[in-house]
Order: sequence, then C-alpha cells, then structure tokens
Amino acid sequence: MQCMWCGSTEPTPIAVGKTIESIALKIGCVPNTLHEWVKKADVNRGQVLPV
Repeated sequence: MQCMWCGSTEPTPIAVGKTIESIALKIGCVPNTLHEWVKKADVNRGQVLPV
C-alpha cells in the first residue's frame, strides 16, 4: 500500500505509530498494548527475530 502523504510504500515509524493509535482507540485498548501485540505477531510470523 502506498502512503497518501509521501507516496512511499515503506511504512515510516510515524505512520505506524499513528495507525496503532487509531486502531487502539477503535478496539478499546491503549496503543502500547496493541504495539506489543503487533511486535509479537511479527515474531510469530518470522518477520523479525525475537529480542
């Protein structure tokens, strides 16, 4: 998917943070919790190494 502001196809940290904040409000959790879930899902899918 392409960023509607800068045209980039790579997510920027700011865009990811804003997206997480937006989704967290919609599902009723705090952004930090959702961010942790996303990081765990990335590890489970093998996209990032566990730290």
